[in-house]
Amino acid sequence: MKRRLVISAEAQRDLLRVRDYIADDNPARAETYLDELLARCAGIADFPFAAPETLRRPGWRVVPHGFYMIFYTVTERRVRIRAVKHSATLK
Repeated sequence: MKRRLVISAEAQRDLLRVRDYIADDNPARAETYLDELLARCAGIADFPFAAPETLRRPGWRVVPHGFYMIFYTVTERRVRIRAVKHSATLK
């Protein structure tokens, strides 16, 4: 059963920050990178258990995309993207 993809408000803000940060140097690449991140999110919904759970947040899973980490949770009906963070900002 395919789960519905939901992007949280926090993750939406994160995605826009990524786009805006890249756009400072390369506006065209900012849009294509955002498209890539969104496609990666959609792919997570196809195979949500392919990624491991995080150690810091039980129930959360993480998938890398370039230098960014996509954090998400899975329920019976949904894959919820929780956050998108640059790996350099994670401690």
